Amino acid sequence: MTTPTHDARVQFPAWPGESVTSIADMVARTSASRAVRTLLRRGIRRGALLYGSLPCRVQHFCEATSSAYGDEYDLLESHTLHRFATSGMRVAMEERVAENIVFGKVSRTMYPRLLPGLECGNRFGLQCPECAYEAARVVGRRISHVAHCIPYVTRCPWHGCKLICDCECSALEILLSQRRGKAYESNAIQYARSAWSINQRRSVGPIWPGIFAQLKEKGYVTSREKLRIQEFRAKFLSLFSAGFEDARLTQLATDWSAIERCIHGVGRPDRGPPASPLVLLEWAANDIEPIRPSSSRPRSNSAALVKRPELVLNRRQWLKNAETNASANRTELRRTALAEWLWLYKNDRQWLQENLRPACAPVNRRRLHELPQSVLSAISQNTVDMRDRAGGREPLSSAYQLRLAYGMNDYLFDRVTRALCPGINPAQRPAAREVFVSRRVQRATERSMIEGLQTDITSLSKKARLRVETVRKFSNFR
Repeated sequence: MTTPTHDARVQFPAWPGESVTSIADMVARTSASRAVRTLLRRGIRRGALLYGSLPCRVQHFCEATSSAYGDEYDLLESHTLHRFATSGMRVAMEERVAENIVFGKVSRTMYPRLLPGLECGNRFGLQCPECAYEAARVVGRRISHVAHCIPYVTRCPWHGCKLICDCECSALEILLSQRRGKAYESNAIQYARSAWSINQRRSVGPIWPGIFAQLKEKGYVTSREKLRIQEFRAKFLSLFSAGFEDARLTQLATDWSAIERCIHGVGRPDRGPPASPLVLLEWAANDIEPIRPSSSRPRSNSAALVKRPELVLNRRQWLKNAETNASANRTELRRTALAEWLWLYKNDRQWLQENLRPACAPVNRRRLHELPQSVLSAISQNTVDMRDRAGGREPLSSAYQLRLAYGMNDYLFDRVTRALCPGINPAQRPAAREVFVSRRVQRATERSMIEGLQTDITSLSKKARLRVETVRKFSNFR
């Protein structure tokens, strides 16, 4: 049933699980609301929030639609990925984040993010073929489901179908999503269903206490409530060794340093960890086998009491790693040789302290992380112009249109441009209007001659979807 608003516009109802961006797109297409069209256009240009499920602040959308689709917090809970993105936060922090995304004034949100390149872009253009057919049959329009906007999801959690891209704003997401085999497909479907189940939970609070309780039941937690990192790390990496269809998720699942940062971030009251590593941690807590009970062994910090061949081996490996990574600090050395560091810390702590590098004072500057090679390779090897439109309009030959087609923000686009095209200024200026108009007039002329239509300036302007004044001013046609 439609809902009339105060300005006599008729707005069609939203589909259950439809993203706010999809609702805004529907309102912009079926009504004369200039405010909604402006919000949608600005959201695509600046980068839609919550992986493409939200075009702007919720308050602005409710004001533009006169709250026809519910109040701010109902929209946030039912039609965005807010619950998924805050699954690792405490209740107080989640309330502050919700207030910021609803009524905030600054452009930056408070949701946790991964490193540039690993973080997903705009996923509004991804569709499941089965879901798209069902939407076209029942409501007769395109629907973007919130479940398809979840980061790294390449399969529909309901049908298991491979997602396709029918909108140019998600070109990079579909380039990084490739068919790789049965094992990859199985992991992709399991990840999609696990992530969607987290977004559907009604319980309040972070999911880490439940993960930690499961690990404790399986013996991965000591009597001092500390996680057995070495044993859990081996089981975790073995579980996801097959990889996923999304290359970024494969890198995230096999990079233990990112998972370790997520584990350390669950206890912080001022922020929460990213949700995607939490999905993998919950998956691992459910599927890994319990630790077999073993006989207790005495621990000592003195090397004299350790009578094992592992002593010489771990010392040698630690010194070799320190020599190989001469420019790394002590934290980076520990991450590159975590197994040796843990063994020496438990059994030969005094020697380890003597052979650690001195702690360096923190520098007040950001370290520029390298972009994932999978992202750079997917963009450099792509030969298809992702900016082509079905309406026949020729895309602008500008960096701005290319950035929108790939669904990247300004920072990531500039980083990728410098990495792939060093020395080129990534200025995002549009192409010359004369060239743009001349090309469209030429294409309209060729199509009219083939179809046997008139080639006067009025007919060509209509064919090229341009005004007559524009054709006279910016083309050679008179």
